[in-house]
Amino acid sequence: QLFTLETLKKSDWYQERLVTKQKLDTMLWDRHIDYLRAFLAKKGYEEEARRLNVSNKLNEARLRRAEAAKPDYLKFLDGTIGAQPLSVFSP
Repeated sequence: QLFTLETLKKSDWYQERLVTKQKLDTMLWDRHIDYLRAFLAKKGYEEEARRLNVSNKLNEARLRRAEAAKPDYLKFLDGTIGAQPLSVFSP
């Protein structure tokens, strides 16, 4: 019984893997947002930013980041391998 899927998914260590994955995903979207904002702020790149639709990509990245930060995101991750917890995330 210890190694059934249901037992595994309810375990503390598995839940920790999902929380770690959520944190990593949120951090990744933060980096994307920072990069896109920096690109939009570059002098002389205004036309290229329009051509590449960077403003829309920034809005999409903000939406994705908000989704990743929601408590329901853990349900989305349920059944995945999650991510190896790192000491960086320890309280």
